[in-house]
Amino acid sequence: MSEYEIGRDFQELRSRVERLEAFLGHDRMVVERRGVGVATISPRIRAATDTKPIHWKLKKGEQLPPFVYSRLSLPLMAQLDNAESTTWAWTPEPFIWTVNWDGGGSDEFFRLQNQSFTKTRWTTPNTGQVNAVAQFSATLVASGKGQDHPNNPNTAFIRVSMELRNSQGGPLWALEDGTIFRVTCQDNRQFACGSRFDAGLYDLVAGATGSMDAVGGYRIARCEG
Repeated sequence: MSEYEIGRDFQELRSRVERLEAFLGHDRMVVERRGVGVATISPRIRAATDTKPIHWKLKKGEQLPPFVYSRLSLPLMAQLDNAESTTWAWTPEPFIWTVNWDGGGSDEFFRLQNQSFTKTRWTTPNTGQVNAVAQFSATLVASGKGQDHPNNPNTAFIRVSMELRNSQGGPLWALEDGTIFRVTCQDNRQFACGSRFDAGLYDLVAGATGSMDAVGGYRIARCEG
């Protein structure tokens, strides 16, 4: 028997085994996506948009709400001077990511809604150091159609990237959140990512652009039921 015939028979046998396992219910996640394309989300960063940024400034003697300190990676009730922020809405709203299944067809994978982008600046009183943080926030809602494949390696995840922009739309500073970002069938949770940036650029930041892509051979499996 030739190598071609042996290979053909092996492939046919494996196909039969996979179909039998699916029929018996041993493989409830038999349809998966091998890769996910790049999806881009952009905030409203120009004055011509229908949403103007919202400005906030800490009044003298006031403290930030306790939950804000953890968002800024600060000790609870840390002393801050000259704290201020600017927040923009992001479009499209909501942002919907779809999955195209290997066996054909497509479904909504998850959506990000109530999206916003915020830049925050404050001064540490005892050192005089000026700090700046940029952060994207949204509510992540899974569709219940797909989830992370259980056999994804730890190096496979969805990556969120952002770039700060000036008033002309030019790039100022690249931000990237490389932490593992996963989706389960029942997800309905707060999602946030961001990092510190050069405080000297704070006044020049007039918004940001962002994108999501999958790395490391990230795969998606169908949800049961």
